[in-house]
Amino acid sequence: MNNNYTIAIYGIQDVNHTAIPTLSHDHSIAVMQNGGITFFGQLERLNRKKHSNAMPAMVLDLLKEKKLINNRAEIIFIDNILGRSFINKQGNIRFEGPLAKKLRNSYETGKLWWFDQTKPAFVLNHELAHIGSCLPFYGSFRDNSLWVHYDGGASLSNFSAWHFKNKKIIL
Repeated sequence: MNNNYTIAIYGIQDVNHTAIPTLSHDHSIAVMQNGGITFFGQLERLNRKKHSNAMPAMVLDLLKEKKLINNRAEIIFIDNILGRSFINKQGNIRFEGPLAKKLRNSYETGKLWWFDQTKPAFVLNHELAHIGSCLPFYGSFRDNSLWVHYDGGASLSNFSAWHFKNKKIIL
């Protein structure tokens, strides 16, 4: 990954379009630069709708507001039980990640259609994203620590355990 900045988007579409999400919620966007978070937006906090799953409809406005529509950013998406793709309502942001047969301890390269061009982008499995979401609260992983994920709707499992040893996380 490069040294400019990274935009992480969690916003996989739900299976229906009702007022209450069926499988997908907690949509969010984060902007990271130089090892720190410069912006984090949990969608339900931004639009004041509990369990909001409207990231595909709102991401373009969020990117414009934060002046993030350019080619300097790396983009990473988080998958879930519904898949490894994302497309915004306007159709000018579309990401396709590779099909996953097993969980990995790192991101994977996918393909992104970003406005008027294609560029590489990345997908991180939902399970590992849950583990990483602990970092702001607990700080760096401690050597020889065990990290457990439990979620009813992750990407390939609803439970995973990760061991952090010698600065590497292992499933």
